[in-house]
Amino acid sequence: MKGCLSYRIVALMGSGLTLQEACDTAVYGFDDLLRNRYGKVGEISMIALNARGEWGVATNVEFTFCTVKKGEPIRILMANPDGRGGTRNEPVAKE
Repeated sequence: MKGCLSYRIVALMGSGLTLQEACDTAVYGFDDLLRNRYGKVGEISMIALNARGEWGVATNVEFTFCTVKKGEPIRILMANPDGRGGTRNEPVAKE
C-alpha cells in the first residue's frame, strides 16, 4: 500500500500507456525505488483489469503464466528473479 500502485497504474493508463505497460512501469519502478532506498524489497504483484476486460499483470516474483482464448494469440507473461518481466504474444494455433 505504500506505493499506491493501483492508483499509479490508472494514472499511467490515463497518460497513454497500455494496461500492461502501466502495470510494468508501476511495479518495476516501485521495485527500483525500494531497492535503491533500502537495498531490499519484498514480493510485489499486481493484476489489473480495465472496463473492456483486458488485463495486465506485473510481479517481481519468478513465474511464467500463459492464457489461451479461442481465436486469439496465446499470451505469455514472464518474470525473473531480478524483477524484470515482460509479455509476448504467440501466434494463434491452427485448429
